[in-house]
Amino acid sequence: MPPTVNCLKIPLRGVLVVPFVLQIFTAVSLTGWLSLRNGQKAVNDVASQLRQELIARIEGELKQYINKPHDINRVNSVAFAQGHIDMVNSRNAKQFLTQVQISPFVFSSYCGDAQGYYLGATRRESKIAMTASNQETNYHFSFYEMDNWGDRQKFLEQVNSSYDPRQRPWYISAVKARQPTWSNIFVNILNNGKPAITASEPVYDSEGKLVGVCATLVVLSESLRGFLGSLSIGKTGKAFVMERSGSMISSSTKEPLIKGKGKDQKMIAAVESREPFVRETAKYLQQKFGGFDKIKKSEQLDFSLNSQRQFVQLLPLNDGRGIDWIIVVVVPESDFMEQINANT
Repeated sequence: MPPTVNCLKIPLRGVLVVPFVLQIFTAVSLTGWLSLRNGQKAVNDVASQLRQELIARIEGELKQYINKPHDINRVNSVAFAQGHIDMVNSRNAKQFLTQVQISPFVFSSYCGDAQGYYLGATRRESKIAMTASNQETNYHFSFYEMDNWGDRQKFLEQVNSSYDPRQRPWYISAVKARQPTWSNIFVNILNNGKPAITASEPVYDSEGKLVGVCATLVVLSESLRGFLGSLSIGKTGKAFVMERSGSMISSSTKEPLIKGKGKDQKMIAAVESREPFVRETAKYLQQKFGGFDKIKKSEQLDFSLNSQRQFVQLLPLNDGRGIDWIIVVVVPESDFMEQINANT
């Protein structure tokens, strides 16, 4: 009798079902992998588009800040050269008053002439005051009330030390440049310690002789920070603007941008920011480029912070008159992945 062979009996149903299940599993896995891959590509595409749009909006807003003061100076320079601004008697400052009134970020508008006379308008507390320095004020910087037509009214205050506009940085820089220019950013202690910058333009007569300089002081005010803060930068993204030195000009965060007190006040560096996204992004850029002055063009980058990928967009901003800033937008990848994961 032939030996009995023990055979493993596999049900026909199993033979038919198992390959089918494997095919389904493979298809599902592949679909999931493709979904994830497509999701990551979608994240990259959306992040790239968002960063470009945000940078363009910020650039447009900043150009208002940097073009308006020079437009004001051009108007004042023409009026000055044509003799329509009475620097000697300093009885009316209507032109300066109007310019400060209609531009919320303009703190002061003024001119100084080659004889040492000065006339302008400036924000003072909740009002706008005339400012003057001439023979009548014994060349001391003086404040006066104005009526709605810019006519000088009540005397308010006088700075004890003498004031010669020809010795001021805004005057000297314009004369040296022989064209519209900017001062360095400084802390304006007259306006609660906010970052400020002065645009100035030399004025020449028909024979090319210097007759004075007109200038506009701009406070990089809370309105700019408010604009940056109002941007939808993903869920937790940040935007900031800094000088080539690394000093913070403005940001979408609410942290103080000034440190120190009184005359010792100065702007904080981006690498000192209390906001981790700003601080670590600045450190990354400094290390990658070997210094902020090495950033020459618009770029899209990414780096890792706490094992999380961060998308970065850079844009240098240069107006040819002294502005040389860097706009930065940083958005965590996780801001986009949440939505992608929810749909896969």
